[in-house]
Amino acid sequence: MPALRTTFLLVIAFNLVMVGIRVLLDPQLLGMPGGLQSALEPAALLTLYALIGTWAMRGDSPVAQAIVREGTAVGLISGTLEVVHITLENYGHFNARVESVSTGGFLLGLLLLWSIAGYRVTRSTADLGAGLLAGSWSAMVGMLMAMTYGFSQLFWGLPRLEQRNVGSPDFLRSGWTDLHTFTIADIFEAGFKILLMGPIAGAILGGLGAIIARTILVIRGRRPAEVLGGKTARSFRE
Repeated sequence: MPALRTTFLLVIAFNLVMVGIRVLLDPQLLGMPGGLQSALEPAALLTLYALIGTWAMRGDSPVAQAIVREGTAVGLISGTLEVVHITLENYGHFNARVESVSTGGFLLGLLLLWSIAGYRVTRSTADLGAGLLAGSWSAMVGMLMAMTYGFSQLFWGLPRLEQRNVGSPDFLRSGWTDLHTFTIADIFEAGFKILLMGPIAGAILGGLGAIIARTILVIRGRRPAEVLGGKTARSFRE
């Protein structure tokens, strides 16, 4: 757990450094309407993630460990899936229809994975709340991984990202005249959105997975789970 916590915090620190360096390299961003906000929003959420992660990984109860263990494993898979999606979207040169179908498929994959995290944890603990938290935690890990990859493109793939924004309705509506700075702000905004919405969606899907797991346990007549040392869900919480 300490090694995982250290890695988690280092990834967050790396993202904060990327935001800071990008702003220093393009100070004109701060002079654009909403430019400063676009940089501060993901930075604020990253700080919140650091606080939540530090708290979550300090728990030494079997339930807390199950949430972090299963959530992290599923989160890494979902993060990898999203990295593949981002890569195909930015560099695949697909038409609009293929991109739309691809986006829908990857989204369904993410939602399924987060529900699996909730299902697995509740199956092993008989605790609905633990399943919900596992889904949310897996989404946090996955979206942090995806955002790290997305932010890194600001240093090695920015020209391609700018190309994709040429003629973008969002760029035209923004009133900005500098496509370069708009693209940077757009990536910051995208990072903020996935960091914000990911854990919420993960909690919902993790909760659904938890309900399914608990229902199966009840049908089979197994009120407490028979895992994690054979202890009951009540003893886990205690």
